[in-house]
Amino acid sequence: MTESCFCGAKFEIIKRHYGLSEEDFTKHVQKLYEWLITQPHLPHDVDYITLQKFVVNAKFLQDKAEKKLDAYFTVRRLVPYVFSNRDPFCPEIKQCNACIYLGFLPGLTKSGARCIIIRLRDTNPENFNFISFLRRWYFLMDIWLREDNFVHKINIIVDSAESTVRHMVKISPKKVKESSVCYQNVYPIGLESVVFLNACPLVKVVLEKVLKPMLKEKISRKFFVYADSEANFIKGMTKSMLPKEYGGDGPTLEELNDRWIAEMNRNREWLMGQGSILPDETKRKKDDTSGSSGCILM
Repeated sequence: MTESCFCGAKFEIIKRHYGLSEEDFTKHVQKLYEWLITQPHLPHDVDYITLQKFVVNAKFLQDKAEKKLDAYFTVRRLVPYVFSNRDPFCPEIKQCNACIYLGFLPGLTKSGARCIIIRLRDTNPENFNFISFLRRWYFLMDIWLREDNFVHKINIIVDSAESTVRHMVKISPKKVKESSVCYQNVYPIGLESVVFLNACPLVKVVLEKVLKPMLKEKISRKFFVYADSEANFIKGMTKSMLPKEYGGDGPTLEELNDRWIAEMNRNREWLMGQGSILPDETKRKKDDTSGSSGCILM
């Protein structure tokens, strides 16, 4: 495997944190790829940028990177309601596009992280479908894995200004738990923070009583809740990143939503092809029980 995707400015972030040269980093990625092609139950044509992220997220620990990469494919079998029918043109996803603003903000924070924002676009609870949102969320996570080399940290911004009880009751605690475990244990994406804006008392109760108990303590400590949207809610975020609705110079929420819908559509062939490949458990090595036991998944 000889492909290389080094981007000077972004690699400096990795170099600063881990003190590795590009040559050393390439050797780690190559080693993970060499392991991958010895696994008969996994697809072998995983792109280089995705492998980079697994290496960095595992902090260059080979065993951890291998387990996470295996889990990345295995979870598609274990959580089919999220990872089946990965067609961005299907009616449920189109309705989600119309109901929820969802997209990555332009640029990086000073720590080298991306930010993604979520906010209701259509406030009618009848049009809100939590499963469709989860499917769309992981569309974007997979696209990001493939296309944004070296950036492996994320800030999640949830503006709950229009959320109501009727929205909340449509969110299954079981599905929240499964999805959060998937995100924490499978995807090679480090979480810097989860910020809730315009949070009413009900949102605060749900977070404290339902969501946080499902999360690892080191994750739950990264949750921040504000009653308005006036706070400087992401450290290191520049004004050029911030959407216009929040006093920034960045794109509007409508523009962000449109851009990432277009990205999903552009990646439709991959999402329905390689992005939907399941592990072939009949070919898993007999001494490897990670897939059948759930490994680090659930």
